[in-house]
Amino acid sequence: MIQGNASYFKDSLATRLAITVAGPGYVHFPLAEQAGFDQEFFAQLLSERKEKRKRLGVITTRWIQTRERNEALDLMVMCLCILEMFRGTLDTMQPVIADQTPKDTAPIQFGAQKVIVNDPVLANAFGVVRRSNHNPPGFGAAPGSGIQW
Repeated sequence: MIQGNASYFKDSLATRLAITVAGPGYVHFPLAEQAGFDQEFFAQLLSERKEKRKRLGVITTRWIQTRERNEALDLMVMCLCILEMFRGTLDTMQPVIADQTPKDTAPIQFGAQKVIVNDPVLANAFGVVRRSNHNPPGFGAAPGSGIQW
């Protein structure tokens, strides 16, 4: 999971969109509508406005959505977040090409898993399997709880 400050990146995007001359920070969109940059894209890109409010004596800013759909804005903000996160390492990254060949890997298991509990009171309370020999908690264990995953 990657966490980013959406307001910061929306401000950054607004600043970049205000640049009219190609150069550092300039955002270029191809003219071809088949690339996905049509009127709806730009309407979504500009679908929020910045509003300042004074609350409890403190001036705050927030972004107000002005139309129902704003996926293009959200995607651009996510792209800026990723670019910021990997800034300085993009040129050294090895390209990964997805192929159609199936991999011989075991499927990831989702859902509830078996829990082993050393404490008989917890075992009875939660109906989980009680471990007979006591092993100290290690990686994947709640420290001091006797519960291991």
